[in-house]
Amino acid sequence: MDTGSDADTGDRILRCADHVGDRFFATYGDGLGDLDLHALLRTHEVGGGLATLTTVPLRSQYGLVVYGDDGKVHRFEEKPLVRDYWINAGFFVFEKRAFKEWKGHNLEQDVLPEFARRGQLYVNRHTGFWKSMDTSKDQQELENLIVGGKAPWVRVHGSPAAEEQVA
Repeated sequence: MDTGSDADTGDRILRCADHVGDRFFATYGDGLGDLDLHALLRTHEVGGGLATLTTVPLRSQYGLVVYGDDGKVHRFEEKPLVRDYWINAGFFVFEKRAFKEWKGHNLEQDVLPEFARRGQLYVNRHTGFWKSMDTSKDQQELENLIVGGKAPWVRVHGSPAAEEQVA
């Protein structure tokens, strides 16, 4: 559904209200991951809120140089995970009744913070693969994973991982 070029992130979902069921998934569409959607749904059902969002650990966009007080370099850590900080991965489950409580136009600045303020927003922590595709560099990195046969979001039919998805 085309929600229009003027639609903010919250407006895009709101404009789909007549086309969704009582509970529905939503995503920004600019991230790839090996998320377990069944686990996301279970987390949402257990929480009982209006919405559940997937979080992933923040990955530094820079490599770290780890060195001692004497200035001697011990090692390099290339784009490490910042384990104590979690970011919105852009995969959601919403209750249709959330539309009755929808306030504002921007999902991240208006809608979700209001749900959180009311105690109606929960998180599903994902520790597997996730990467956004916001830049051409991101696109190149994801393409290299596919070309190299190392795309964790791809499930080959007949593999144990694919069979688990069906079960």
